[in-house]
Amino acid sequence: MPFGLVALVLAATVLPHDRRGPAAGESLDVPGAILSAVGLACLLLAVNRSSAWGVSDPRVLGLAAAAVAVLGAFVIVERRAARPLVDLDLVADRNRALAYATAFLMALPQAASLVLVVLYQQTVLGAPSIEAGVAATVAAAALVVTSPVAGVLARFLTPRSVSSAGCGLAAVGYLLLGLSMTGTGAGPLFHLGLVLVGAGNGIFMAPNTASIVRGLPVDRRGIANGIRSLMFNSAQTLGAAAALLLAAAGLSGAGIGGYDGVAADPAGALWGFHVAAAVLVGCALAATVTSLRRSGAWLVTPTPAAPATSPAPRGEDL
Repeated sequence: MPFGLVALVLAATVLPHDRRGPAAGESLDVPGAILSAVGLACLLLAVNRSSAWGVSDPRVLGLAAAAVAVLGAFVIVERRAARPLVDLDLVADRNRALAYATAFLMALPQAASLVLVVLYQQTVLGAPSIEAGVAATVAAAALVVTSPVAGVLARFLTPRSVSSAGCGLAAVGYLLLGLSMTGTGAGPLFHLGLVLVGAGNGIFMAPNTASIVRGLPVDRRGIANGIRSLMFNSAQTLGAAAALLLAAAGLSGAGIGGYDGVAADPAGALWGFHVAAAVLVGCALAATVTSLRRSGAWLVTPTPAAPATSPAPRGEDL
């Protein structure tokens, strides 16, 4: 909450104001906003409470059914709205639709991996919360450090190439994390996996976002990026909740019913972490495939230099 309030104040005081004013006939899509909020809330709550209530609990099933119905109604309303909250025409372009799908698939395991890392260290390895939190920052640090690398690579490789490389790198990182979860400690393989996860996401983000807004008019780029942000945040929440659900299934059979203690049988809890890690690898591999399926070149074609023009002759040279 405090960070959100600070962000609101900074946005109001630092960001430039739009002096153009609203366009003629422009208004908020109230039905779309309500349906999207209710549908996403039902979906996220269903996934989040599955570990506590059980997947077959009537409340979970009811929330999931409500999410499907409400989000289906949202799509119908948006197709008919004159000024929709989410412009579905933006995904009519094949490359942009694949870029959106790739962003969603890459966001699913990003937060989930951090949840698994912290939970694994505390419940299986018995590490204190501070140590587990510090380990989780390795991926974040790698993301920050490698993000500028995407700009350097963009001089030679197209966004399709750079994004695909980031997806593949993250997939290798998730695989190493899963293989390193043996219950014997956090060794070099564990930390290398965290570095590759952060590096892959850092290299992926900027070029994929550039692919989404490329070719759009200025007044539609914000909408396109807003859809990407909505998908990114929703996918992160879904991924984290799903990872908790899988890990909790292993922990409950290993003598721990919560997330604040050490499992009585750490080895018995590992299967839940391994299944969750396999899902993360699958998401990253699926993202790699969708990224590669985009059409276009792999390398940046150098722009030929304009021919040099000879200077105009001076009067005394005529």
